[in-house]
Amino acid sequence: MFNRSAIPSISSILTRLGVKPRAKRSNCPIHRGDNGDALSFNDETGLWFCFRCGIGGDAISLVCRSLDCDFKRAIS
Repeated sequence: MFNRSAIPSISSILTRLGVKPRAKRSNCPIHRGDNGDALSFNDETGLWFCFRCGIGGDAISLVCRSLDCDFKRAIS
């Protein structure tokens, strides 16, 4: 059985990546230096979407894309 509570919220992931989330919108950590609130996220569903590049996914994919790492590193 999948333990949803084991995955951190997108807000906490963004904070760890050095991005300050604001009211379900944030700078996209994939586009470092971007000043717009291109990233939309929902902590309840654990999903995100970047309106700048059209990429979205779950919390783990956000870590993978932001840190340019594989799944194994993202969950460690």
